[in-house]
Amino acid sequence: MRCAIGCPWAGGSTCGNGRSYLLGTLALPLTMLAVLGIGLATGLAALNADATLADYVVAVIPMAIIYLVFGLFEEVGWRGYLVPRVAGWNDGLLGHVLVGVIWASWHFPYMAELWGHTDESLLTLLPRFVLGTIVFAVFYGEIRLRTGSVWPAVIMHWLGNTVANSLLSGFNGEGFINLSPGTIWLTSPGVEGTLMIVVFAVLGGLLYTSRKRSRHVPAVAQASMITQ
Repeated sequence: MRCAIGCPWAGGSTCGNGRSYLLGTLALPLTMLAVLGIGLATGLAALNADATLADYVVAVIPMAIIYLVFGLFEEVGWRGYLVPRVAGWNDGLLGHVLVGVIWASWHFPYMAELWGHTDESLLTLLPRFVLGTIVFAVFYGEIRLRTGSVWPAVIMHWLGNTVANSLLSGFNGEGFINLSPGTIWLTSPGVEGTLMIVVFAVLGGLLYTSRKRSRHVPAVAQASMITQ
């Protein structure tokens, strides 16, 4: 049986890449929930006493649909188109940084709307957001190179946006979980959250160094060689 699905950038192959697919699917939502759990355990976050599980289900369904569309169209550009074209820049690391900067700058016009749950000044939020986006770009990009598929990135983007936005602003414009003012920089489950940045800097760094050490040929490059 042929061990590939569809075109190289979209389908890739699951053969030998099961752990990368699993990591790409679970790492983001599990880390977000862990960070929020730390916030709840330390008193830096609190559950909204007026919200119920039924309220959350009602809120999350439309958000899941909306952010699936957002995630698909963004990732076709970032990981589907850009990453393979810059994969050779400094073993891909410089390429990840470039993709991260472009990815971050795409959000600049919407910063005030996207971060309505915080009153933090953009003077401190914006640099941390750019740094976080670059860190996440390394992780997303390494999963992309290992699997030869854009779908793990689509799933990560979709789940991340759905979980974070529904929990922080899905209850009639308020959060199901409310973060304490002045500490959102630490416990936010978004790319600008310091705990999130630390975790994904470690994960992305491990994936990059592992690929470089093993002289792994990226799946996108393998697919290119096969088709030549």
